[in-house]
Parts: sequence; structure tokens; C-alpha cells
Amino acid sequence: MIIGFDGQPISIDKKGMFYPVSMELCEKEGRNYLNISIRSFFAAAMDNDSIDIVEWKECIFKGFSEWAGEYTVFGGQQLTVNVTAIEADSPSIDTIPILCLSETKAKEFIAQYTPANQQDEIEKILLAQRSFSTTMIEGVVSWSSILPRYIVLMPSAFDSEYTLQRTAKHEFGHILGLGDSYRDSSLGYQGVGMYQDILPYHMGHGNFNMVMDNCGPVRNNDIEMVILAFFTNQFQDFQSHKNATAHISNALGRGD
Repeated sequence: MIIGFDGQPISIDKKGMFYPVSMELCEKEGRNYLNISIRSFFAAAMDNDSIDIVEWKECIFKGFSEWAGEYTVFGGQQLTVNVTAIEADSPSIDTIPILCLSETKAKEFIAQYTPANQQDEIEKILLAQRSFSTTMIEGVVSWSSILPRYIVLMPSAFDSEYTLQRTAKHEFGHILGLGDSYRDSSLGYQGVGMYQDILPYHMGHGNFNMVMDNCGPVRNNDIEMVILAFFTNQFQDFQSHKNATAHISNALGRGD
């Protein structure tokens, strides 16, 4: 049983058709497990002469699976994280659509899929060739465990298998309820504080060798934040940004 920072047990059992990502936090034979399961539907958003996404699906799922491993969370408690990623035959409420855009499909995507109040920001992201994840409901920009979400992979993500796998790993973090940790003044990201638990990963200039910064390794803090996201049903931010509702995660600065 995992005990939270407040000394109380944390229980997560979010499975079934209403959850785009299923998550279970459980104890078995004295060991703690976080079981994450995602079903993805690959949407057709490429030109006829573009790359064949079939060849790249394995890389994307490998990126998701990089969140699996052994972690130390909430003050020294050991946790095994398992990730299961499979492809769905058709879209449904409990799948995560993955759109692999070509440059000529970008504007079509904005018009068809992006809520009107996000289009300016999404256009900037598209011009910068930034892959991204977001919600799917008009006027809704927040995150919860039951809100539909999708991943958009830009052409630059397909430069190599290495790039695609790292990009998929980063975007999966957003699906799991984590914000970005890199500094980018154009997006209102002024930088993450120098918390003691992530200081060993600092690379200088406010950047960290972490999954939500440079697509680096998944750290203990990231797993704590995923647990808190699903337990509290609240998105976990590393830093303040343009969104006034930014919620800096309580996992930061706790020592793991």
C-alpha cells in the first residue's frame, strides 16, 4: 500500500470504458504496483505519399512503455510500474487517438479538431513543428481522468526511430496528467524551481534531463505526479504558465 505525503493510503482503481487510460494502484504479495493500460487508435491524417505509420507504431508504443520500471516514491516507498499499450481497431470513448500529421494536413486538422479558443496557440505549435497532446471537447482545456484526449505527432517526430520514441514518451506524460518542465518564454514557461529532488538532473539554463523537459528519463517525481493526477483528478504542473489555473504539483521538493 502506497502512503501519500499526508500519511493517508492512496487508492487508484480507474478502469473501464469511461477512462481513456486505465490505471490501478495495488499491492500484491507485499509489493506495490502501478498498472497503466492505454488503447490507441491511429487516425488517418497523412497524405498518400507520406510515410507509412504502420512502420512506426512499434516505436510509439516503445515510447509509452518507457514509463515502466522500478521507482521510489512518497518518501522511499518502492513501486513497480507496468505499462500495457495496444492498438484498437476503431475509435471509442476509451481510446487515445494518435494523429500523425503531414504538413499539408496541419491546417485541415486545426479547422476540424481544435476548439476555437485554442486555435491561435495550436497554430504556433504547428508552425514550430511541435508534437502535442490536448483534450477533445470544445471549450474544455483542463484535464481529468475521464476527459477524452489525443496525441498529435508532427512530421519532425518521424525524423528517426529514436526521435519518435522519445517524442511519444513525452506526449504520453501529458496524457497521464503532467505539464511541461522546459523553459519557453513564448509559451509562458518561465522555468521550474530548483527543487532538491530534481536538482541532480539540472543541465543548466533552467533545463533538466527529464521526460517532460528534453524527453529524457522518467524520474521518481514524474511517477509521483502521475499518481497524484489520477488520485486527485487534477493536472500536475511543474511551473506556472499562461493558464491562470496552473497547479504546481505537491510532489516537487519532497525528496524522492
